[in-house]
Amino acid sequence: MADILSQDEVDMLLNAVSDGEIEAAVEDGSAEETGLVVATTYDFRRPERVSKEQLRGLQGLFEAFARELSIALPGYLRTSIRVELACIDQLTYDEFVLSVNRPTSLNIIDMNPLPGNAIIEIGLGLAFPVIDRLLGGKGAVVEDTRPLTEIEQHIQNRLLKIMLDSMTRAWDSVVKFDMKILAHESDPLIV
Repeated sequence: MADILSQDEVDMLLNAVSDGEIEAAVEDGSAEETGLVVATTYDFRRPERVSKEQLRGLQGLFEAFARELSIALPGYLRTSIRVELACIDQLTYDEFVLSVNRPTSLNIIDMNPLPGNAIIEIGLGLAFPVIDRLLGGKGAVVEDTRPLTEIEQHIQNRLLKIMLDSMTRAWDSVVKFDMKILAHESDPLIV
């Protein structure tokens, strides 16, 4: 989204170009052809907001992800499941860290071919009943606030792989993901 300049800013730029303080860009060439480097500042503490069109697109993609999970999970967990998108919100990482309970299950995901990584947080209020269900229990809620053991993490990895496959199918029309689990953490401050 382009920044809009005020009339005073436009006048200052035109005066600076006419005085020779700033080189005028060649209209026919791109920034790389003219040798100019175009850089914009980005404040990670106050990220640019996502436009309404982009939010609608993300909402459609995550609703497709929820449908894919609703199809994939019942066979795996041997129970009926309905997954729905609750909301889409944009937060800074600091706000995200403050909103996450400790301990939790944070999974760092490689989003190849996109640069960087993603984080999928599975709250322990969801993780323990799913693990209990997979181990033959009724999926009872556990009030325990401990991190997952290695065995529980391994069981959860199978669930996470189903989630990643569902996300890959949902986003297939936009980008062909090759997602991999990189690491697991229980404390968001470590990530």
